[in-house]
Amino acid sequence: MTSGRKLVAALLLGLMTLSFFATPSSAAVSTQTVTILGGVIDETHALGSEDPYTETSSDGGVTWHPAYLVGEHPWGFVEGTNSWLNCGPTLEDCLNQTSLYRYRFHVPDTYSSPTLDAAFIVDNLGVITLNGAEISPGQVAGNWNTGGPIDVASMLHSGWNEIQVTLVDQGGLAGINYRLVISLQSDEEVIVAPPGSEPIQVSYNANGGSVSKLSDLYNIGDPGFNLPTPQRLGWIFLGWFTDPLEGQQVWETNYVPTSTSTLHAHWAAPESAPVDLANTGGDVTWPLVAGLSCISVGLVLALRRRQN
Repeated sequence: MTSGRKLVAALLLGLMTLSFFATPSSAAVSTQTVTILGGVIDETHALGSEDPYTETSSDGGVTWHPAYLVGEHPWGFVEGTNSWLNCGPTLEDCLNQTSLYRYRFHVPDTYSSPTLDAAFIVDNLGVITLNGAEISPGQVAGNWNTGGPIDVASMLHSGWNEIQVTLVDQGGLAGINYRLVISLQSDEEVIVAPPGSEPIQVSYNANGGSVSKLSDLYNIGDPGFNLPTPQRLGWIFLGWFTDPLEGQQVWETNYVPTSTSTLHAHWAAPESAPVDLANTGGDVTWPLVAGLSCISVGLVLALRRRQN
């Protein structure tokens, strides 16, 4: 082999090493399932208290508040539950009116094969939708269910989603009772939005630098927003992370938070700045060194052989 070919071979070896080590590993895709029961009375959720999942509105969605656990209803329960829900603390509240009930959840950016298995009892009439698309066949009365898991790929989307019931009461007693099973394939979990979680506050820790604002407020369902860019004299900004020292890096554009949290700036001195894998939290400083080392060794060997 000529010295020129040896040089090329050494360069290729180094680049292959760099490529191998710099490839980020991804979490395994698995079935992510969330089961929501509306409602359940237990040691931490008493009769007449607020349901931890469901919100309700009596003014057409202008204002929302947690639904109440109101106990037994003559029509029985959906399997797995032991309480009905009402926009007031008893089954006699919110009579002869139209009330809205909603449950919201966050779907990962990457997912596939989403299904929904739903069962409802409504007193008296209800229209059930997912992100505005009807799941129920128009207005239903009393017991209704999907008959097992149904494909909701055309209704679901990444980010925040909403299942809503428009309940029309005709007197006597009022309320809803339900069970939802949401399932999909993803390497991230489905996140539930508890009632009263708005607005979501995102705080910024410049971590030794300065930032133009200390926090942002986000309402579920709004478009994502851009994160500020902090400044630190003599340092290179690597991005916003979920932990002051490690954590996962988050998108800096069209960011959609899932809960109130603090983001932390990561920095590097110019002479030691790592090559960062965007939005993975990965650091390829070592792979870069390994690859360049192989290239350097190859160059030295090739030059020595050429001199000999």
